[in-house]
Amino acid sequence: MTRLSVIALGSYVVRLDDEVVTSWGAGKARALLAFLAVEADRPHRRERLSGLLWPDVPDSNARGSLRTSLYRLRTAIGDHNADPPFLLITPDALQLNPDADIHVDVVAFTDALAAVDAHDHEKLEGCTTCIKRLTEAAALYRGELLPGFSLDSALFEQWLIARRETLNRRALDVLDRLAAAYLSQASYSDALIYARQQIRLEPWQERAYRQAMQALAQSGQRAAAVAQYTACRRALAEELGIEPEPATVALYEQIRAGQLSPRADRVPLVGARATSGPLAPPVPVRDATTQHPRPWSDSTTAMSGRPVAPLRDAAPPDAVAPRASAQALEPDDVRGMAQPLTHGEPRPEGAPLQRGAPLQRGEPLQRGERRLTSLVMAKLHGVQELASESNLEAWAGAVAALIGDLHATVTRFGGTVIQASDAGLVAAFGATAAHEDDAERAVLTALDMAGAIASAPPQADKGIAGAILSLSVGVITGEAVVLVSDEGGVAVHTAAQTQAESLHAQVPPGTVWVTDATYRRVEDRFEWAWLGEGRTATGEVWRLYSPVNWAETPAEHGAGGLRAPLVGRDAELQAVTAAVTRVRAGIGGIVTIVGEAGIGKSRLVAEGHTMVQAAVAGLAEPDPQADVRGPASSVDGSADRDGRSGASEATRPIRREAVRWVAGRWLSYTENVAYYGWQELLRRLLALPDDCTRTTCGAMEEQVRALCSEQASAIAPYLARLLALPVDPSTDAELDGLLADGLLQGAIFRAVSDLLTCVARQTPLILVLEDLHWADAASLALLKHLLPLTDEVPLLLILVFRPVLTHASWQIREAVVRDYPHRHAGVWLQPLSAPEAGVLVRHLLATGDHSALGLADSVASRVEGNPFYAVEIARSLLEPGQSTDALPATVRGVLMARIDRLPVAARQVLQLAAVVGRIFSYGLLADVVAGSSEATAPVLHAALQRLVRAQLIREYAPGIEAVPRAEDAPGSGNQVLQGYGQVPGPPFSVFDRGYIFDHHLTMEAAYTSLLERKRRVLHARVAEALERLYPEQVPAQLGLLAHHWERAGDNERAIDYLRRAGDLAASQHAHAAALTAYSRALSLLPPSDQPTCFALLLARERVHHLRGDREAQTRDLDALDRLASQWSDPRQLAELAMRRAEQATLVHDLTVARETAQRAVELAETTGDVPLQALAYLRLAQAWSEPGAPSGKPTAYLERALALTQPAGPATLQAAILQELGITLAQQHRPEGYELLHRALAAFGEAGDRAAEGLSLSALGIGLGAAGEFAEACTASRRAVAILREVGNRRAEGRITYALGYFTLCLGFYTEALAHLGAARVICREVGDPVLESRALTATAVVYDMLGDYDRAYSTLAEALAFPVERAGLTSRTWATTRAALSLMHRGDLQGSLDYAHNALAFLDRTGYEGEYGWLPYNRALAYVAMGHALLNLGDSEGAIEAYREALSVPVQAGPPGQIAEVRAGLARAHRLRGEQGAALAQVEEILRYLEHGHLDGTSEPLRITLTCYQVLSAQGDPRAAGVLTQGYRTLIARAEAIDDPALRRSYLENVEANREIVTAYAALGAG
Repeated sequence: MTRLSVIALGSYVVRLDDEVVTSWGAGKARALLAFLAVEADRPHRRERLSGLLWPDVPDSNARGSLRTSLYRLRTAIGDHNADPPFLLITPDALQLNPDADIHVDVVAFTDALAAVDAHDHEKLEGCTTCIKRLTEAAALYRGELLPGFSLDSALFEQWLIARRETLNRRALDVLDRLAAAYLSQASYSDALIYARQQIRLEPWQERAYRQAMQALAQSGQRAAAVAQYTACRRALAEELGIEPEPATVALYEQIRAGQLSPRADRVPLVGARATSGPLAPPVPVRDATTQHPRPWSDSTTAMSGRPVAPLRDAAPPDAVAPRASAQALEPDDVRGMAQPLTHGEPRPEGAPLQRGAPLQRGEPLQRGERRLTSLVMAKLHGVQELASESNLEAWAGAVAALIGDLHATVTRFGGTVIQASDAGLVAAFGATAAHEDDAERAVLTALDMAGAIASAPPQADKGIAGAILSLSVGVITGEAVVLVSDEGGVAVHTAAQTQAESLHAQVPPGTVWVTDATYRRVEDRFEWAWLGEGRTATGEVWRLYSPVNWAETPAEHGAGGLRAPLVGRDAELQAVTAAVTRVRAGIGGIVTIVGEAGIGKSRLVAEGHTMVQAAVAGLAEPDPQADVRGPASSVDGSADRDGRSGASEATRPIRREAVRWVAGRWLSYTENVAYYGWQELLRRLLALPDDCTRTTCGAMEEQVRALCSEQASAIAPYLARLLALPVDPSTDAELDGLLADGLLQGAIFRAVSDLLTCVARQTPLILVLEDLHWADAASLALLKHLLPLTDEVPLLLILVFRPVLTHASWQIREAVVRDYPHRHAGVWLQPLSAPEAGVLVRHLLATGDHSALGLADSVASRVEGNPFYAVEIARSLLEPGQSTDALPATVRGVLMARIDRLPVAARQVLQLAAVVGRIFSYGLLADVVAGSSEATAPVLHAALQRLVRAQLIREYAPGIEAVPRAEDAPGSGNQVLQGYGQVPGPPFSVFDRGYIFDHHLTMEAAYTSLLERKRRVLHARVAEALERLYPEQVPAQLGLLAHHWERAGDNERAIDYLRRAGDLAASQHAHAAALTAYSRALSLLPPSDQPTCFALLLARERVHHLRGDREAQTRDLDALDRLASQWSDPRQLAELAMRRAEQATLVHDLTVARETAQRAVELAETTGDVPLQALAYLRLAQAWSEPGAPSGKPTAYLERALALTQPAGPATLQAAILQELGITLAQQHRPEGYELLHRALAAFGEAGDRAAEGLSLSALGIGLGAAGEFAEACTASRRAVAILREVGNRRAEGRITYALGYFTLCLGFYTEALAHLGAARVICREVGDPVLESRALTATAVVYDMLGDYDRAYSTLAEALAFPVERAGLTSRTWATTRAALSLMHRGDLQGSLDYAHNALAFLDRTGYEGEYGWLPYNRALAYVAMGHALLNLGDSEGAIEAYREALSVPVQAGPPGQIAEVRAGLARAHRLRGEQGAALAQVEEILRYLEHGHLDGTSEPLRITLTCYQVLSAQGDPRAAGVLTQGYRTLIARAEAIDDPALRRSYLENVEANREIVTAYAALGAG
C-alpha cells in the first residue's frame, strides 16, 4: 500500500512513500490538498472550497476551477490508482480518506495533544506516556504551518493565518509544559532546549526566558543565565517597548547574587533523555609526603641529584645581565618526596630506551595530526672518543645511563623522546599532548639537561673515568606533522626540517640556542643574548642563559611591547580594591577570580595591586610600569623590585608595612609537585633565596623568630620540611616519625597557619594564589585549612583559577561560597563586549604599525571578547610577514592544551565537528561518525557531553541564538553561509539537538590539527551526509555543500553547487552573495571548460548590471567577448551585443548603444531564434528611446518585437516589450501608453517576477508623471521603490527615487521631495550614475527656489553645473542651465539670468536637435520663459512678449502640462505692463479655461500664475477675482503647513514675492 505523507509544519512537502511529489501542474491543487490535510477531521462542501480558493470568481467558474484543481491533485498523488483512494469524493463534498495510509504531521501533532489532555494523571512529570507524547508533538512542530505559502485569496489567507496562530499557541504550550516538567526534575539540559524553542517561536515569551535562566543557573552556567536575562530585556524592549516582569527581575537578582546555585539532587525525568550526572567526587587530599621535585634547576641541582654549575661559561659582554635564578629541591636532602612527574613506571636500570613517552594527561594521539611542536635536539660531546674494545660494555652502560637521565628530564616536563642514540636525543613538546606552554617546557628541558651535563663529575663509576662531557642543545618551534604507529612510536615531520638540522649542527658545546620562533614565545621568561641573523639556516638565533625569576618580572599590560589600558573591568576591579580596603581596615576576606584562559584574571590582579600601591603611597595616578607582582610586595613604595630594601638576603628583617601583598602561582607542569605555589609564596614572604642550603634554613629560622618569637621553634621545622630545607638529624628523625604516624601534614598546616597569623596581626596581609586549577591536592588542602583565618585576622585571600569543574580547586570555590558568604566577593570574568574588544584592539594596534588599525574591527570580531587572544593576534599582525588569518601559536597552544586533555573519542568528535562548521547538529554528526569510525551512538553522545562539560562546545537552539559574527576558521563551513547567501546554520530539525563551538578559535585550532588528507575525507563525508539526510533542504544549503566539496578536492561538484548557489542568490536578489559564488566557481574552473566559463561570466555580468557596477560589468563583457570570438556562435555574439547595448544605454553612450543594438538584431536574425530576435529589437528600441531620438523609431522597433512574440512568445518577454512601448507612448501623452503599462504590470505580477514588477511599476509611475498625474505617479513610484529595494536593484531604485522626489516637488510636498532627492543622490553616487545625480541636484535646487532659499538653490545648481556635459548628458545640462537663469532672476541678478538663458539656447542650437518630443524641447521653452521673466523685470515688455511667444512656438511633448499656463501668465503681465488690459485678460481667460480640466502642479511658479490671474481680473472688476485669490491662498497655506522646518516655512511665506503678495492681498480682501 502506497503511503501519502503531507508535511505542513516548517515546510510544505508531499511524498508518495519516499518520493517527493513535484508534478502539480498549474492552478491551486497544492492549496486544495493543504486545506484538506489540515482540516482532515471532516468532509468539506464543494461550495465552501471553491469560495475559499476563488472568492472573486463567479460561482460557476469557481466550481469549474475546483474540478480542474481536483483532477490535477488526484493525478499528482496517484489517487486514480490508489487502493483505497486517498480522497473521498462525492458530488457535494471532499475529504481525505481516513481509511487510507495517510500521514499528516498537523493531524499527528493535534492527536498527540488531545491524548495528553484526555489522559488521567496526577502530575505531568510523573507520567511516562504523556511526556513521551508531548516530546513527539514537539518534534513534529518543526515550524509554522505552510511557511512561505500564499494564495491570491483573502479568505484562504485568513484561514491560514488563524490556523498558524492556533498551532503556534499549542506548540508554545507543549514546550512550556515540557520545560517546566524537566525543571521540576532537575533535568536542566532538556529544560533549556524546550525553553529556548519557545523563545525561537515567540521572542517575547518571558516565562520561557525565566525557564532558560533557571536551567542555566542551576546547571552551573551563571554567566549564561545572566546573558539570557540580557537577551530577554533586549527582546522585550525591541518587540514590545516594555521592561521585564518583576518575577523575571527577581530571578535575575537571585542568579546574580549566587543564590540560585547548582542542585546536586539531579534526578532524570521519567521518560526523558539521559542527562549528565553530578560532578566527579573531590580528589582525595594527599599527605604532605607526596611532594615532588621542582621542575627545573639551573644553578645547584641536577636531574639525578648531582650538583650542577650555572650555565654561564663565557657570556658575551653584550648579554643580558643574569638575575637571581629559580631553584629546585634537592632530592637527596628531602626524604619521603614523590617520584618525578610522570605517569609511567621508572625505566629499570639498563632497560632499552623506548620511542615515545607516557603522556602527562589525556590519551595518545591517533594516527596523524598537524601540531605546533617545539623540538629539543641534544647532542653529547666527548662520548665517542672514550669508546674502545676494552671498555665497550662499561661505556655502553654509562652512555645509556646518561641518555636515560636526559630522557627522564624530557618526561618530567611532559615531552616525548622521538629519537635517541649514544650521541644524544631529539624530544618533542606538543607532539602527542599539547600544553599552552610547550615552548617554555622545551626551553626549561634544554637548560636542565645542558646544566646537568656541564656540572657532572668524572664518570669513574660508570666506566668513563676522566671524561670531559658537554652537551649542546638547540630548540626550534614550528608546524609539524606528527604520526603515531600502531606500536606507539612517534614520528615528527617538521616544515622547518632544514632549519632544525642546521641548528643542530651549529650549536657549540655547552650552550643552548633557540630559533626566533621559540624566542618570541618565551622571551620575557628567560635571559638571552642575541646572536644575530644568518648564523644558520634558521634566521635569527638567540643564546639562552637562565630563567628570569617570576617574582622579578613586572606584570605585562600587553605582549611583545604592546600596551593597552584595562578595558571593560571597572566593576570587577572595584570588587578587588574594595576587598583590599576592608583588609586594611582590619577585616579579612576572600576574593575568587574565575575566568577562562586569557580572559584577564592576572591582569585584573596586577591592576588592582597597582591601584593599591598608588593609594597607600598617596600617588595621584598609578604608575603603569610599576612592579605589581614582586615577592612580598610592600605597598608603601619602600621595597625594590625583588622585595628587598638593602638588607642581607638571608637576614633582612620583615618591615611592618601598611599592607603586605604576597603572590604565589602554580604552573601547568607542576600539577603533581606538592606545595609548589606555597613554596614560592613562603620564600617570598620570608625573603629567602631560591637554594636549599643550611644557610637558607638558618635565614628562615631567623625570620620566623622575628615574626613569631614565642612560636618560632614550633613553626620553623615544619616550614623547613615544606620548603625542602635541610635540618639537623634529630629534627629530621622527629619529622620522619610524624610522617610515619600520618601526622606530618597536619603539623605543617598548623605551622603555616601560625606564621600567617603572626604576620597578619602585625600588618594586614594579602595572599594572591594564581592558577589554582593547576594546584596539587596537598596545596589545595592547605588552602582549605587556612580559610578560617579570614574570620580571625586581617588576611585577604585572592584566589585565581579557571572554571575547571572537575578539578579540586572548584571544590575550594564551592566551600568558600557555601561556608564564607560573609567574607566572599566573587568575580567571574566574562568576555568583553564587542565595543570593549574594539577599544582594546585599537589600543594594541596603535602601539605598532598604524596601518594595521584598519584590521581592528576584524580582530575584535575574531577574538570574541578574549583579551589574551586580542593581544596575541594583534602582536602577530604587527610582526612582518604574518598572515592576517593565521592563528597565533600562543593562542593555538592554549586551545590545543584544552583539546588534548580530552579522551580520544571526544577529541576526534571535536575535530570532526570543526570540519562540519561552527554550528552542527547531532543528526549530521552521528551520520558522519558512523562513516568514519566504529563509534556508536552512546559513544558519540558521551563525547558530546564531555565536550559540553569541558566548555568547548555548548548546546545551540537554531533560530534563537545568533552566530557571533567572526572571521570563521578556514575549515569551517560557516563563512560560506554568509558568503553565498545561505541560512547561517546547518540543516537540522528545530528539535534536533544542535551544538555550537563556544569560541570560533577553538574550532580553528581543532581543524588545523587535522592532516590535510584527513580533512578532505571528512569534508566529503559531511557533504555526502548533507545530501543524503536533507535532500529537500539542499537548495538552502548550496553554499555549504559547495564549501565541503571544494575542501574535499572535488572541484566539479563544488562548481556545480556554487553555480546553483549563485543562481539562487541572484533570484533572491542577494547580489553580493551571488557574486561571491560565481567568482569562486570561476576560480575553481579548469581553463579547458570554456562553455561553463561562458555561462558563469554571463550570470555574473548580469549581477554586476543590477548592482550598477559598470566597471566590473565591462570586465566581464570583455572576457565574454574573448571567449565568444573563439567560437563565432551568432547566438552568443547576439547576446553579448545586446548586453553591450544595454550597458551603453544606461551610461547614455547612445551612439555605441544604437550601433551595438543594431548589430545584435542582425546577428539574432541569422539564428532563426524568434525570442532572441524580439529581445534584440527591444534593446534597439531602448537605445533609441532616450531624449534626442525621433519618436517613430522606438515605436516601430517595439511593434516589430511585439509581433515576433505573438501569439505564444515568452510571457515575460511580451510584458517587457509592452512596458517599453507603454513608456514610449506615455511620453507622447498617448492614453494607450498607460493601458499597456498596466498590462505589463499585471503580467509580471502573475509571473511572480518581483524584479520585473518593480521595474514595471517604476515605468508606470514615470509615465503617469509625464502625463501630469503626479498623485497617481507617487503611489506607483512608492510601490516601485519598495520592491526594487527588496530585490536589490540599486540603479533602478535610484532612478525611481529621483522621480518620486520630482513628483512630490510638483505636488508641493517640499520636505518629502528633499528627502527623496537626497536619497537618490546617495544611490546615484553608489552605482555611478552621474546623469541622474546631476538631475537630482537640479531638482533639489528647484525645491530650494520654491522655498525662497535662493542662496542654497544657486549653490546646489553650481554643483549640478560642475558635472561635465559628457557625464551629465545633454538633457541634464540644459535643464540645470535654464534653472540657473530662473534662480538668478529670483536673486535679482537679471543680467546674469539673461546670460544663462542665452547660453542654454545657444547650447541647444549647437546640438542641431529639433526633435518632436522629450525633455530638450521643454528645456528650450523653459529658457525662453526665463528670458521673458528677466526682460519683463528689466522693463522690456516688448522683448518679454517676443520671448514668451517663442516659448509657445516650441512643440513641447514632455514636462508638466501646466507649463503653457506659465507662459500665458508671463504674457498677461507683459500686456498689463504695457496697459493692454484686454490682451492681458485674453491670456487669463485661456489660463482659466485650461484650469477647468488641468492644474498648475509642476510649473516653476504656480502661485505667481494664480496671483497674475487675480490681479488682471481684479483690475477689470471681475467677480471671479476673489475666488481665484482664495483658492491660491488656501494652496499656499496648505503647502506651508507641510514644511517641517520652521525656517524654511518662514522663507517660503516671506521670501517668495508672489507668496508674500498673495498673503497681503488676501488680508486686504478679508478686511474689505
